[in-house]
Amino acid sequence: MYSTYFLPFLLRHIKIGQKLKSIPYEFSQKSGKLVITKDKTRIWIFRLQIVLHLMYCIAMLIHLCFGPSTVARKLQGFVFFCMYTVVLCGRWNYDVNVAPIQVINSAMEFEKKVVAGKPDWNVNLETILMKLLLQLVYYTIFAVPVAKLALILLDPCSPPFLLSMWVDCSSVKWTKSFGYQNLILIFDIWMNIHAFIGGSFEILYVYLTGIVCLLNYFDVLRRDIRAAEKAAQFKSCTCIYRSIQILEKLFNGFLMLLILPSFMIFMPTLQVLLQYVCIMMNNDIPKPAFLMFILVWMNVFVNNVLVFTLASWVNNVSIKVLKENEKAMIHMGHATRRSAIMKEVKASTVLKIKFGSNFIDSGTPLGVPVRPFGPYGLEPALHLEASSVRAWPKMACRNVARP
Repeated sequence: MYSTYFLPFLLRHIKIGQKLKSIPYEFSQKSGKLVITKDKTRIWIFRLQIVLHLMYCIAMLIHLCFGPSTVARKLQGFVFFCMYTVVLCGRWNYDVNVAPIQVINSAMEFEKKVVAGKPDWNVNLETILMKLLLQLVYYTIFAVPVAKLALILLDPCSPPFLLSMWVDCSSVKWTKSFGYQNLILIFDIWMNIHAFIGGSFEILYVYLTGIVCLLNYFDVLRRDIRAAEKAAQFKSCTCIYRSIQILEKLFNGFLMLLILPSFMIFMPTLQVLLQYVCIMMNNDIPKPAFLMFILVWMNVFVNNVLVFTLASWVNNVSIKVLKENEKAMIHMGHATRRSAIMKEVKASTVLKIKFGSNFIDSGTPLGVPVRPFGPYGLEPALHLEASSVRAWPKMACRNVARP
């Protein structure tokens, strides 16, 4: 559950983001919810950071496309470009929209009204793996700036950083007096820290943990279905399913704009680029900094295996829950032809993690050279669908707590 398993990680992340002014949200102890900060200076700095982040990505792309570096060096530089682009899509919120924190607040409110008070159960494998992934990503966020600093110090011409855009980057000497090269280095490291701290917030605590929470809610619902005997209990189960469905609409309404498309495009690309760099360029990159590429590859590989697999489970498990609820009602004799409860069950639709008109399910394999694992035997996939998703954020805020 979000408030039990993932909220401590979120609060730790927000605490650091507040100091860097890279996250425009804060946690209200009074209401127990995330709110937009009232500090206008902090919001102004946040907007400045994301605009600089955008300009930084554009400068990197131009340098990689038209710069004098070799093809191998450009591929090395595209690793950083993909990383910065993914986190830019994760943090782009110039208008300081409430959509990301609305998803988190709705999930915690849902747990208070629907899940709270039910018997405890053992933590499932998905939650354990997600907690480990959050820890891995958290420490990677701080390891990358240190490795980047070492890379620039040892090789100032390493693309796509700002020093590599200077014609005389090979003549840079760090032993001289404080000069422009030191200012550029400080700016590069500052960009790295606030970009990854701010950009990883929505990715980690809306997208990744949101998928696991949906699966956890299905676990609670399946247990209620198995224990149900009376018609009122089955009706309550159907209402809970519809509340989860509203959460899914709110979830998709935020993710399908930038975060999911960027993940589907850049994460497989990033894995391929990192594999090339780690295998073909291990003798060309200074060894202390080379460890960064291996660490980032581990993060990307785990993401492509775990997250896409869990995302495909949402669709498959929702189908299983609807069928299980229907079979249980038939077994208990509540599925007559004119049964209003059965009509409600048949009217319920399956859940999908969507991006545009597509969604992730267990069909065609995604372009990642890995095999997902798990009890459902699923492969992450892209499935084309004609219909589109409509998110109802206001409706979700009003109804998510009323199953």
